[in-house]
Amino acid sequence: SWSKPEKIFSHRGGDTNFSPLLLANGSLVGMWRRWIKPGSGWTKSKTRGRAGSRIYLATARDWRNASCYIQHRLKSVKKHRASAEVFPELGSSGTEDQFLYLDDHGHFHAFFHHMVGTGTTDRWWLDATGGHAFSRNGLDWTYSGVAWGDALAQYDT
Repeated sequence: SWSKPEKIFSHRGGDTNFSPLLLANGSLVGMWRRWIKPGSGWTKSKTRGRAGSRIYLATARDWRNASCYIQHRLKSVKKHRASAEVFPELGSSGTEDQFLYLDDHGHFHAFFHHMVGTGTTDRWWLDATGGHAFSRNGLDWTYSGVAWGDALAQYDT
C-alpha cells in the first residue's frame, strides 16, 4: 500500500520539477526549480534579469525522513555548504526538467531542458536543446552548456 504523502518543501508556487538522487548511504541530493515571474512577490529591481526558470539545490540526510529535507534557497547556505541558486550565470531563461544521476566513477551529472537559445526571443521554450552539468560532491556544480540539439537554430515564429 502507498504511504501517506508528506510535505517536504515549504516553497509555494509553481511546480518545482523536483529531481532527487538517492545515494547509497541513504542521503539525498536533488535539484528543484523555481519559476520567477516579474512582479510576482518580488520588486521589479529584484526580478530584473532573474525572471524565468531557476535551479536550486535540495539535500537530505535521510531520504525517508521528510523532516530533514533542506530546500536551499538563500543567497548563501554556508551551514550546509551549498549556494542557493545553482546556475545564476544562466540568466533569465535558465533551465528546467532536470534529471540527476551518478556515473560509474561516483561523479554527479544532471541533464536539463536548456532554454537559453537563440532560436526565438518570445517563445524560448521552442529551443529544444539539452544542457549538462557535473559535480564531484553533489553540492558544487559546473554547467557545461548545450549537450544536444542545435543552440543556433532559428524558428519561424
